[in-house]
Amino acid sequence: MAGLIYEAIPDNGSTRVRGTSTNTGVTLVWPNRAVFTDRIKGELAERAGTFIHSGTSNQTIKLSCDWVINRLADTDEYANSLAALSDAAGDTVRIFNHPNAIAASRRDISSKLLLGIPNLVVPKCVRFVPAKLNDFRQVLSENSMRYPVLVRPARSQSGTGLHKIASDSEMRAYMAVRELGIAYYITEYVDCRRKNAPKPYSKVRLAIVGDEIFFRGFGESDYWNINRAFGNEPSDQDVKKFLFLEQKFEEMTGLQALGKEIASRGGLDFWGVDLGYLGNGKYVLFEANAAMSILKPQGLQPNQQKAVLPLITRIEDALRAHMENPDRWVNPFGTVTPVTIGRQHRADTVKAS
Repeated sequence: MAGLIYEAIPDNGSTRVRGTSTNTGVTLVWPNRAVFTDRIKGELAERAGTFIHSGTSNQTIKLSCDWVINRLADTDEYANSLAALSDAAGDTVRIFNHPNAIAASRRDISSKLLLGIPNLVVPKCVRFVPAKLNDFRQVLSENSMRYPVLVRPARSQSGTGLHKIASDSEMRAYMAVRELGIAYYITEYVDCRRKNAPKPYSKVRLAIVGDEIFFRGFGESDYWNINRAFGNEPSDQDVKKFLFLEQKFEEMTGLQALGKEIASRGGLDFWGVDLGYLGNGKYVLFEANAAMSILKPQGLQPNQQKAVLPLITRIEDALRAHMENPDRWVNPFGTVTPVTIGRQHRADTVKAS
């Protein structure tokens, strides 16, 4: 076939399982992949084969195809297989969500890549691998970071393992129950609480398909950590407010411009961006990556899912059209993003000792 769907086993060789909806067995849950609908997966299967990389560092590959749909969305999870794909493709095989651009979406790297965008605050982020319990002190000191900070394990999406830490004692308590020798991220905490707002914290999610920007989520909360695109426990009124704002998105010229600049710098074909709203047209970057569940809304009741379905369908249709035209892919040969992946990125990590 002319095309290939590229998948892989995670570098650590493990995944999760969960029971099927009919309780007749289990299914594998592959982490940190681009989330496609059954419709898209079925259409791709008709015109592309599938290759699953082993995830080991010693497996190189050769490509005999014209284009590749890369489903791997996190270089922390799939560094070996992303490096193999980048090496094999060269400048001849077009890749959707090129591995070089996936590498640039790593939290600490994207925090540098997105600096300087007007009306966007980008917190400093550092990736480190602690060898001893108190290694975080060296990392904070060397990077001039002050409390409070946000800490999470690498490969973690949503709020899993994410904590706001306000002191050395809290950080030590956090690390005391965590595994040493694996990667973590420490990010500056930017307080995006808006005074006099009924729910002072709010989050906007943008979905990016090629050069198209969609208003994909909006949630408000009394608490700083908003896990889901429509809020942690969205009411019908919350969903109605989102739909109202989504209809006004074309008029939000500042947010449109901000999204366009993020899309231009990121160089990915299909990904999402979460932003905290600071007020007065200013935002703070929460995260930007290709592993977000854009086409499968999470945390909504059936009637709420039905209400947002027209938007999801528009995004799905845009993605289908974009996938069908490799000549329009954003960064098909990995030449725009000024980073490489694999061993060089791992060497870029702060290794405290």
